Amino acid sequence: MNSSLSILFALSSLLSAEFPFSHADELFTLKIKPLLTQKCLACHGDDPQDLGGEPSLLTRDDFLKGGESVTDLLVPGRASKSFLMTVVKWEDPDYEMPPKENDRLTPEEITDLVTWINAGAPWPDKSIQDAIKFAERKKKVTRDGILVETSGGLSDDWTYRRYQPDDLWAFLPLEPIANPDPAKHPVDAFIDLNLHQKGFKRAPRADLPKLLRRLNYTLTGLPPQPEQMTAWLKRLREGDYETEYRLIVDELLASPHYGERWGQHWLDVIRYADTAGFSNDFEMSNFWRFRDYVIRSFNDDKPYHQFVREQIAGDELNPDNPEMTIATGFLRSGPWEHTGMLAGKVSRQQYLDDLTDNIGQAFLATPLSCCKCHDHKFDPIPTRDYYRIYAALATTQPAEMKAPFLPSENRNSFAKDREHVERLLTFATTERDALYEKRESMARQWYEERGKTYKDYGARNNDPDGTKPPRHYGLTPTEEGQIKVREQDVKIWNRRLARFEPRAQSVYNGGYFTSPSIKLRPPSNEKQCKADKVLPENFILKNGSLDSPGEPVSPGVLSMLGLPTDTPSTDDPYALPTGFSNRRLGLANWIANPDNGLAIRTIVNRVWGYHFGTAIAGNPNNLGATGKKPTHPELLDYLANQFVQDGWSFKKLHKLILTSETWQQTTTHPEKQKLEQADPNNALLAYFQPRRLSAEEYRDTLLTFTGELNPEMGGLPARPEINREVALNPRMIQFSLAPAYQPNASPEERHRRSIYSYRIRGLADPFMEVFNKPGADKSCEGRDAPTVTPQVFTQLYSENMTNRSLAFALKLKQSTPSPSQQITTAFNLVLTREPTADEHTLLLAHYEDMLAYHKHSHSQPTTYPKEITRSLVEEFTGEPFEYQ
Repeated sequence: MNSSLSILFALSSLLSAEFPFSHADELFTLKIKPLLTQKCLACHGDDPQDLGGEPSLLTRDDFLKGGESVTDLLVPGRASKSFLMTVVKWEDPDYEMPPKENDRLTPEEITDLVTWINAGAPWPDKSIQDAIKFAERKKKVTRDGILVETSGGLSDDWTYRRYQPDDLWAFLPLEPIANPDPAKHPVDAFIDLNLHQKGFKRAPRADLPKLLRRLNYTLTGLPPQPEQMTAWLKRLREGDYETEYRLIVDELLASPHYGERWGQHWLDVIRYADTAGFSNDFEMSNFWRFRDYVIRSFNDDKPYHQFVREQIAGDELNPDNPEMTIATGFLRSGPWEHTGMLAGKVSRQQYLDDLTDNIGQAFLATPLSCCKCHDHKFDPIPTRDYYRIYAALATTQPAEMKAPFLPSENRNSFAKDREHVERLLTFATTERDALYEKRESMARQWYEERGKTYKDYGARNNDPDGTKPPRHYGLTPTEEGQIKVREQDVKIWNRRLARFEPRAQSVYNGGYFTSPSIKLRPPSNEKQCKADKVLPENFILKNGSLDSPGEPVSPGVLSMLGLPTDTPSTDDPYALPTGFSNRRLGLANWIANPDNGLAIRTIVNRVWGYHFGTAIAGNPNNLGATGKKPTHPELLDYLANQFVQDGWSFKKLHKLILTSETWQQTTTHPEKQKLEQADPNNALLAYFQPRRLSAEEYRDTLLTFTGELNPEMGGLPARPEINREVALNPRMIQFSLAPAYQPNASPEERHRRSIYSYRIRGLADPFMEVFNKPGADKSCEGRDAPTVTPQVFTQLYSENMTNRSLAFALKLKQSTPSPSQQITTAFNLVLTREPTADEHTLLLAHYEDMLAYHKHSHSQPTTYPKEITRSLVEEFTGEPFEYQ
């Protein structure tokens, strides 16, 4: 348990009225019991004789009983008569406890013991102890000299550890934080306070064209159009700057492209992809609907606490609303599969483990998987709390649920895409059926040769004589392999047809079962319906193993926060419903509680990080001890409080940050060299740190410059062109190969914004990957931006860049026949400025050189393959075979 360092605060009259207990009860819970656990129970615990210790000190009765040699160990009300005080003061050389010099009690600890004994040595029951702890968590806590304890639930004590005060900052309740200088913008006031202490000032405001370009990218992920830039500059220079700047921010926040940009941030966190990953990598049909739900939510400025509830428990909030069914796609966002080589209950556990950790990282910035097998080594989270949240999800069953299409959902490409899928399905079905027909014909012949009557092909397995033709009788080794490939192809294309059905990747509440299959709806067979009526039992799994169940647990939340749920029991403030339904809703309500400082800090810290490139606390998925400490903790708490006061509005939070002079700073500083020595990572934010465009921004920018970007929003995933070698490279799907990647037929379909691109977990787009687009298997707390050589070669030599260059050149040529004017137009489009005289002269000379060079070159048109030949080895015969 934690040491006896003081917790410096007293119970308020309100809390005392809510939880009636004496000061002595509080003293025991907060100081005496932790002291006994740390200093005494190692030897005087469960079996003191086994450890050479005597007597036991586990209970008050044990204290009163004493031991064989000491009977007046504790005399309630009279510390001077209690031999315990002689022992801890080392006044008798034969009885000195604790026996090590370094473990001796401090004078303050001895005084606490005296006070406790003279008050009657109360030993409150568990419910009062937890009431005290809950009350303490709701009070103001100093940031120095505090170590916090938790019971890890309400049963036996767990492996309590010491925690440094600085490590607990994110778990503390939010307290009101005042603007340190009301004359300033609140963000600037907090930043200037730190800068002043270090002897620096903020950098000046950035040049207006650069600032507006930065603003446009930040809120929409796109470059500003030249005419838009010209209008903005005129307004800012001729009107009142503050007023006009705020209006421009409002315009960009109202843009539909805002939701596309900020929706991508959230999809990074929750690991969105259109396929399930692993060896099967099957399509998550209709998961595009969840992607569009996220974009709509940001554009509508949906309050964050509602956004949380809908994703975790939308089906429980409003089961008749298809939007809520779609929203719970969050619970399906991770990689998942089941194979015949894995027990169903193991697949089920893996799903729930992934879900538990994803909720912890996304909403609480706490990697809960760290305490799956043991109590968290660095944060005050016991294993019991992990399995209580796991139990809150235990009735969650993945399924493809019926959900009528919404009027706002884009179905424009359904007809064309369905035609494409059906054409490929017809091809695979025709190839398979031809092989089926040959196999059936040979089987008939086999029976006729033996004087038997063949009724149908399946009857051969039920021949009364036990005889039947060999497997795939009459087929060549190549045909044996081909029939399996075509069977797999038929499954794949049938699966893809589901994307046109009014379904959603979602969940429903069911009982205890281990069926790993993703159902198209809640199960209807008798066996499954019966199982769905049995509530799951949950246990602490020793070492995380299903084969080693330990103590039972019920649904609940993290006890460390001391924040009760909205359905607490009389002895458990952290309890959630135990029936089939509303477990997740209770968990979501607890996360979205305005008193949940951890959850609010988590999302505000993320938003700040996306605006500045680095979050206030540098690991947005981990605000615990192993994450980076906040550089401006008071600012973070100020913004978190303001976020709630402003109705959990993302747009208001954006505006608060973006209107600060801190965000509008230039990327240079008058004292840059001095700053690099004193603050090499720019933690003080004395200037604005330049940010690399993300992979999506880069691709979308290229298409914007060339005039090819299709601004259509939502709907089925687009299939852009990718590196041909990668597209045609064989990709394994269990026991077979996946069909080759096929881009959309028309440029308009291919050139949509990158957020709409078909995301296959097992097939990354090399162009996006080289510019640091993260994988979809793990939550991405922030994009990396390293500079690597392949990026240079990609920009110089890749087919994608060559095509964009040609498209850009064609656009410039169509705009004006003058090469000189084309250069000027190009600069305005790409860099939003005029070329210098030297740049113009250099590029015009380069143009003339290239014109002369290409007059003598003879390029050939590119031809694209319409079919490819694959090679595989048939698993039973070991024979190689090919197919088209």
